[in-house]
Amino acid sequence: MFDQRRYRILAVVADAATRRGLEKAVEGTDWTVEFVYQVQEALSRLREELAPVVICEAEGVGEWRELLGDGTGLPFVVVTSRLPDEELWLEVLRAGGYDVLGLPVEKRELGRVLQVAGSHWRHRRMRAGSLAAAS
Repeated sequence: MFDQRRYRILAVVADAATRRGLEKAVEGTDWTVEFVYQVQEALSRLREELAPVVICEAEGVGEWRELLGDGTGLPFVVVTSRLPDEELWLEVLRAGGYDVLGLPVEKRELGRVLQVAGSHWRHRRMRAGSLAAAS
């Protein structure tokens, strides 16, 4: 089961080098990575337990747009690509995704994305807890 003191990243990644890069990038942080190979596997895992962040390869693992959820903006979907360009970035943002990262993943860039996503996640969880307590 997921350690509640840490935040979970669900990563839809088929490439072994990208998997290793993500694991190294989160070492020593409050994040842990769970890997699956296909978007459909990720959707099953998200039904069991929502992850704050889903990182998904742009190609080769299924349709990343299916991960965008129910319109609440959760989870925060980050799309990765070896050739990220403005067109992909705009497509992801217009569809409701959170960000685009180039591959190989740079620890500093991933850290920036996770810091902001984690802050949003904590804020939403505190708000939800406050609303539940008020009712």
